[in-house]
Amino acid sequence: MKTVLHISAKATQCWQRGKNGWQLHSGVGAGPVWAITDLAEEDFAPIQVPRLFGRDRSDYIQRQLASRFPATVFRAAIAGRGGAGFVERLLPAQQLLVGVDAAERIQSAVDSQGGALAGLWTQSMLLALLGRHSRLPPTLLLVMPATAGLRIVFLKDRIPLLTRLAPCADQADEQAAQLLRTLRHLENTRVVARSGQRYGVLFLGESAGLGAALAALGLDLLAAPAPWQGLAATDWQGVLFDLALQSPVGQLAPLRQRSAFVGQRLGRACWAATLLCLGLTGWAANRQAQAALQAQTERAQMLSQVQQVQAGLTQSEPALQQARVSPQALRQAMSAYQQELAGEPSLAQAMRRVAQVVSRTATLRAHGFEWRHLSKGDAACAGAAALSGAAAQRAGANAQAMAVELRLELAPQGEATPQEQRQTLAEISHQLSQLPEVQLLLDPLRERRLQALSNAGERESLRWCLTLARAAEAAPSSPAPTARTEALAR
Repeated sequence: MKTVLHISAKATQCWQRGKNGWQLHSGVGAGPVWAITDLAEEDFAPIQVPRLFGRDRSDYIQRQLASRFPATVFRAAIAGRGGAGFVERLLPAQQLLVGVDAAERIQSAVDSQGGALAGLWTQSMLLALLGRHSRLPPTLLLVMPATAGLRIVFLKDRIPLLTRLAPCADQADEQAAQLLRTLRHLENTRVVARSGQRYGVLFLGESAGLGAALAALGLDLLAAPAPWQGLAATDWQGVLFDLALQSPVGQLAPLRQRSAFVGQRLGRACWAATLLCLGLTGWAANRQAQAALQAQTERAQMLSQVQQVQAGLTQSEPALQQARVSPQALRQAMSAYQQELAGEPSLAQAMRRVAQVVSRTATLRAHGFEWRHLSKGDAACAGAAALSGAAAQRAGANAQAMAVELRLELAPQGEATPQEQRQTLAEISHQLSQLPEVQLLLDPLRERRLQALSNAGERESLRWCLTLARAAEAAPSSPAPTARTEALAR
């Protein structure tokens, strides 16, 4: 359970947060302790740091802290707002020194309660953090009544410049008089100018009758911003306690007094990192085990397939011995299958390709389509009467590499000029020659005279002859005879 140790001028109290909010307890629990002071010795000291870097800068700030708060170790420097440049934002020249000159009292209160000290904050610093809310004016007075007196904190441009614990009763007139006295002190020390400006006052407590008293003195009572609207007068202390549990800026306790708490946090971080490493290790080991199991399963499947193949070979051995098939005959059969069956061109695919070419022109229609398988020694397109000498030479040179002869006959329809006919024939011949595994041997535009195309009365068909090669015509190599094949052949 989280505990707040509240050290004031009248008493030291332990508060613990439960289901019903903050409750007063007699002692500190087993968890860490967040300490808050509400003493008259609290103070702010804004300074300007020259353009120093590294160790020189930190040594300068430490000397300023020792000079402003020489009798206490509960002190700290808080960086202010940076300038417009990168260096000014990284190393702001304005620093706020915070300290409380009551080291013995604070140390005695912390030691008497025990527990790991999480940090120590002044109530003045917590009030200043509340006053930095964006919905509040940048310059204002924050006031919080307590049993020891009236805590007053003055912020100028959201920077705390003064804090005081004024002995004061609960009457509104006396509280307003203390605020006016604080404002006159700021004017006398030239922290603010005597301009007659009306300053706002955020009162964190019972404010009945205070608004009229402040208005008579030239001050305005401010309403609490949205996060704290409707809070009771006794709930503001819990707001400060909740803010301290978030460990904001302004922590004053030295590291040697917070070593137990920091060690616990580091220990938790180490345990979390250890558990994360163990989890990642277990995940990686699980992945490796799954991969090994999968590899073993695949190996078992491969061994089963090998055994099935071996069993099939064992069963086929008697049949092979009876048939007396030699390895050479087996290789020839496999080669014949690959050349004659597996590599045979597809008639349906060839017809689709030719149809795609012919369908692109509207002046010709299909008149004939012939598909013929070529045997060894057959001349491709030998029956075409219009074959020229060059086409015959191409047919003879490629006769051994071709498997199928394809003859296409197209008949012209409609009226077209000779130039349009030549362009159409050229496009069809070009597209047919670009088909894969095709050799165009007979081209009517190339083999016939152009004068024949210009004869208006001649409507004879136009013929193309082309050959298709086998898909596996890349001279498949026969497998070399193995010892098992030789044994089966015997």
